Amino acid sequence: MKRVFGEILGFHVQVRMNLSASDMQNAIVTNLIPGVFDHEGSSCFAVAIMTHGKDNGLVYGTDGAIQLTKLMEPIRDCEELIGKPKILIVQACRGSTFDEGKQLMMQDGGHETDGQSVTILVEADFLYIYSSAPGYVSFQNPNSGSWLIGELCSVLEKYHKEEDMLTMLTRVCNHLAFFRASKTPSNLKTNNLKQIPSITTTLTKILKFTPTVPRS
Repeated sequence: MKRVFGEILGFHVQVRMNLSASDMQNAIVTNLIPGVFDHEGSSCFAVAIMTHGKDNGLVYGTDGAIQLTKLMEPIRDCEELIGKPKILIVQACRGSTFDEGKQLMMQDGGHETDGQSVTILVEADFLYIYSSAPGYVSFQNPNSGSWLIGELCSVLEKYHKEEDMLTMLTRVCNHLAFFRASKTPSNLKTNNLKQIPSITTTLTKILKFTPTVPRS
């Protein structure tokens, strides 16, 4: 994540490890204080959360759970990010349901404002990338890590120069849906299970990356 977003996509990247629930929120708030980072001059903002989670939008810090909506409040309130894409990547379970999949037999087969003021919706220009659908568990390999993060980084690195973000995310969903499954032959209850990411967007523009040198 650090290499792909920092060196390839041109984000200024900060990594925070093993934070409490309140420190997770404080880390976001600190990065949105005017003068700390020049978000007025930036074109995009992204947050990646990799932790444990459960249903009802809860993710865990080291001391307990916090609502994702609570974490996102400072981003919604940041005036310098109004009208700019805001990406939230969540690698966490969203429940305890397993997706066993179904067998399927395959067959062949911008507006001009003319100087007028414009009201920007608070919920506009968000892109939520969840590692699993609502209610479902999220998998990771003990050696290679998160299924979502690995595939997302691979696709971004390979296709970011020619494809927009939603097209690339469709590739991610396709690969995880058809080419990934859990492998625990000693435990049939968790063997050959599937996972599909969930993408929610309120973007009002096509999101494409033009790589730049990361700011110091």
